[in-house]
This record gives sequence, C-alpha cells and structure tokens, in this order.
Amino acid sequence: MLEAQKMQKTELGETDDSFLFRDLRKSDLSDFLDLLQRCFAGEFEISGFDPDHVSEMFNRGFGITGRLVLRLMRLFGKEPLKFLVAEANGKIVGSTIVTNQGKSGYISTVMVHLDYRRKGIATRLMTDALSYVRGRKIARAVLHVDSTNDTAKNLYSKLGFKTFEHSAYFIRETGSTHVPENRSEVKIRKFQKNDLDQVYDLIKASEDSNSLRIFDFAKKDLTTPFLQHIFGFATQKKLVASLGNRIVG
Repeated sequence: MLEAQKMQKTELGETDDSFLFRDLRKSDLSDFLDLLQRCFAGEFEISGFDPDHVSEMFNRGFGITGRLVLRLMRLFGKEPLKFLVAEANGKIVGSTIVTNQGKSGYISTVMVHLDYRRKGIATRLMTDALSYVRGRKIARAVLHVDSTNDTAKNLYSKLGFKTFEHSAYFIRETGSTHVPENRSEVKIRKFQKNDLDQVYDLIKASEDSNSLRIFDFAKKDLTTPFLQHIFGFATQKKLVASLGNRIVG
C-alpha cells in the first residue's frame, strides 16, 4: 500500500492531443469491462471476476434512482467516488477510480490498454485523480500496487507516494480436505446490528493503528453503506465468532 502523505501540486503528464480525459459514461460499460479483464487478468485468475455483477452495479448507478442520489450527494459535497477515463478513437483506453474514505482518497483500478502505454495516460489519470482529492480538501491519497509492477511503482514514487505497508494474498482451494480444529463453544453467525460496538472495539484492539488512521476507520464503516442499500449491490458477507455473549472474532 502506498500513500501520498502531503498533497503537493503535480504537473500534468504529457499526452497526445488525440486523448480525451473525462468522467465515465453509461455507454462506456463494454469498453470498461474489456479493459478491466485485459489489465487485471492475473489478479482475476486468483480472485475471480463476475462481469454480470459489474454490469448490474453499473446499470444501477446510471439508472434513474442512482443518478438522482449521486446528483444530490454531489450537490451537498458528499460525492462517494469519481470515475475517470481516457478515451482514444472513441474507445476507453484507460481509467481510474477515486473513492472518498473520510480523511483519505483511495485511488483504485488504475489501468491503461497495452497498446496505449508509455504515452503519459497513466500519469494524466493519476494527476487528475490527485487534483480531485485535493479539491475535496482531503489531505491524503492512498492506493495499492502489485509488488512486481515496477513501472507503476516508479510512477507513483514520482507523484510523491511512499510505501506504507506490504500485503499478501493467502489462497486455499475450497476442495481441500484440511479442516481446522473448531472449538464447539465458539459459535459462528451473521453479523447483527447490536454487534456493532463489540466488533468496533475488537478491530481497534486487533488491527494496526496506523492502517486504521490512514483510512480514517470509524464505527460507521462497519455498517452497509447507504449506496449499497439504494442500489442493492452489497458483496460482503459479515460473520462474527461469539463465545457466550462476547464477540471474539
């Protein structure tokens, strides 16, 4: 994980005049899905990818209710995310997303089509993303990058990002016969609304305080976001381990 500790001004990357940098449109869905699968093929081989689910979220976001809610949130300075794209010859060839996470702007899905790399597109997208974060009066930008992606890491370093922590994937095949020992007195169940205080205290005690600070972690982050209620695209399953009346995991 990388963070730009201070939002300093950066100059725009040099790009060819044939590139158009703009917000995402509903008509971009097909191009975006194609670009996503091209750029993150390795990650999706591990984590899986459901284009139908992405399409559903996309269509909900651009539906009547979605556009109305987003417009109202933007009006009151509560815009949850900014979706930037680069267009060339009528096709989407690059994109990035900025998500508002309190004191941090989380930059994700930074990608450029293989045929259009080394033309300044990623630099321009990142510069626009940082300008957006700065314009929202957010002091810190955060992103993740594959440890083997030296090209991206070099770009982020030039833009002022510093390494904050290293993460790793742990993979287990679901067909494995290994079953971990389970204490019968510990019950696993779905997260409930009245678990909120205990789970929040558990996370505060267990997680690295610097990580919680970077993302401005708060109790409200444990609830289902308002937009997920509106659009119906929650993807997480929240479970707790309880020992008697106490949440232990």
